[in-house]
Amino acid sequence: MSDLNGQVIWIDADQIDPPDDPRECLEKEIDDLAFDIHKNKQLEPGMVEPNPKAGEGGKPWKMVFGWHRLQAIRKLNWKQMKCEVREGLTALQRFQIILSENGKRSSASPFFQARIVRQMQAELKAVKPDATQKDMAESAGMSETDVSEYLAIDLIPDDLKGKFGASNFSFNRLREIIRADNTDQLRQVSEIALQKSLPAEAIKTLVKKLKKPARKVVHKGDGAAKKVSKLWPGLPEGVQFKSQARHHHLIWPEDLYTKALLEQILACAPETIAAKRRPGMGKRRLTGATVNVDGR
Repeated sequence: MSDLNGQVIWIDADQIDPPDDPRECLEKEIDDLAFDIHKNKQLEPGMVEPNPKAGEGGKPWKMVFGWHRLQAIRKLNWKQMKCEVREGLTALQRFQIILSENGKRSSASPFFQARIVRQMQAELKAVKPDATQKDMAESAGMSETDVSEYLAIDLIPDDLKGKFGASNFSFNRLREIIRADNTDQLRQVSEIALQKSLPAEAIKTLVKKLKKPARKVVHKGDGAAKKVSKLWPGLPEGVQFKSQARHHHLIWPEDLYTKALLEQILACAPETIAAKRRPGMGKRRLTGATVNVDGR
């Protein structure tokens, strides 16, 4: 390594090539950054490394991070950019630096971060095939949960990524959207969240609501439907389940009752119940799957 390694120097702005995977940026962001640099000078240096393609038509230096700053400086027609020089970076180290740098910025795209996490995971697996999620978290400088969530965000369909990006959806909002059970549900949540500009907490509530299973119904002969409590699903047609205080009751028409049917129902009973037959058949207490009904 040369004496320049680790040094911060001024480099000609036209001698720097972009990074392999530059972060997306709107023209307005470049304009705002140029205004800030013109007003306050370049407060933070970028980072460059020697360009391996310098002898093949490439420029002497290659950007590691700071590409948008360089674009702003060029827009101002400034001739040089302040940069830290790093030599001998591995691909894994490069990803670590980019994640750390972008993690400091509130405007950093969660989709760009997610893409870098995905690329970093592939590189780590290439270097260490038995790498665990914990290894990945340590390399990325974040929690295992954040790693998992960024990887899930990277799998969001591209058309939704474009919509979320245009609406500046934050990582906190996206981390609630990816909790959907499947792609269809994710799309449903996404469209509602985008249309209503829902905050993270509201998205969380929406996902929980959509995950709640639909209540089963028992269809009667006349086409009507009766809701069945989720506490005891699957009751035969005509059988009602009611909960009163500490007691649960099964109620059915007299002509429907058989001992075999009662045994079948009570075999999956959630707890001790009290059963009564109508009309005027009295009341018998039944525990578990034990049936004691004489002559019926």
